[in-house]
Amino acid sequence: MKILFISFYDLDYNGRTRELIKSFSSIGELYTVTKTKNNDVSNADLHAFRFIEKSYFSYLTQTIQYIRKLKKEKIDVVVIDDRKAVIPGRIAKHILHPKIVIQDCRELYTIKDVHTFAAKTGCLIETPAVKKADILVCANEERAEYMKDFYHLADKPIAYENIRKLNYSDDADISGFEKKYKDLFSRNEFRVLTTAGCRLERTNDVLVRNMKHLKEGIRLVIVGEDAPSDRKAVEQIISENGIENITILGRLKQDELKFITQHCHIGVVNYHQNDLNNKYCASGKLYEFLFEGLPVITTTNPPLKNICEKHGVGIADDEYYQGILSIIDDYRTYKKNVEDYISDLSVEKSNERLATELRRRMERFL
Repeated sequence: MKILFISFYDLDYNGRTRELIKSFSSIGELYTVTKTKNNDVSNADLHAFRFIEKSYFSYLTQTIQYIRKLKKEKIDVVVIDDRKAVIPGRIAKHILHPKIVIQDCRELYTIKDVHTFAAKTGCLIETPAVKKADILVCANEERAEYMKDFYHLADKPIAYENIRKLNYSDDADISGFEKKYKDLFSRNEFRVLTTAGCRLERTNDVLVRNMKHLKEGIRLVIVGEDAPSDRKAVEQIISENGIENITILGRLKQDELKFITQHCHIGVVNYHQNDLNNKYCASGKLYEFLFEGLPVITTTNPPLKNICEKHGVGIADDEYYQGILSIIDDYRTYKKNVEDYISDLSVEKSNERLATELRRRMERFL
């Protein structure tokens, strides 16, 4: 079986795309279209076309040229990796006449949820493509249920979670990190970690403000990229409330982030609920924390709340501080629940389950 996987994402930065490619590679012979910022694409393997990042128009023209070269390969399956790949995906269907079109819907936006012209255009392009796809994949069970009703689908999309973990690189400078953070981690404190930066849309203003209720022996560590205005607003909250148990570190690369995570005790996973994509969030951050053994404090978004309640790995609390105190009071139990949950959880098993379900559904078209 020959499969064409079309993506606008950069493999170096997008974990979901990397894992999807692994799953489809286990099903058939894979031809991939992926993005790169590297001007030297000569090292691409035989069946990978990595276009140089320019404009979306450039992406379309380069991808269409590649699709035309594949006419002689008799492609059986075309995979569309999210909405920016819809147009070349539909063109590939017209040119290559595959037996099956599969679409991964990693985001969940409807036209009423978005406000920019580009976003609304994306919804208008994606909606008919979703209805015409033979098999759909989405990012969690809650989204699958919603999509089946919203699009009036005969089959519920396959739920493929953003299960991922942090990994050290071969040249990770652990001793350097130990020296850099010696003062922070030598304190006898219970450390709560957010990797969402100071972003107010994640309700981190609420999290920061409520740290005033958790002064003694509990510290919030903030990691991640944010807008200068958000950082300024958070710093103002800290100053106005005389809060001293917060450390802001900014954006960190994966090696340093993993080191920090391993030296904290609770992970914060938070999203707003003002649109469907965030309400039914598909959080990779959640799994990053769990794989490092950290219980989580989350907002009450349905997927987060369901995992916390079903597996006992944390507490959903939009005000944060009461939930944090409850986890600390029974920390050993929450820690054990995390260990039990992740013992049967892995990226590899998730990929295998996806591949198995894809094969099952593809049988009807072959």
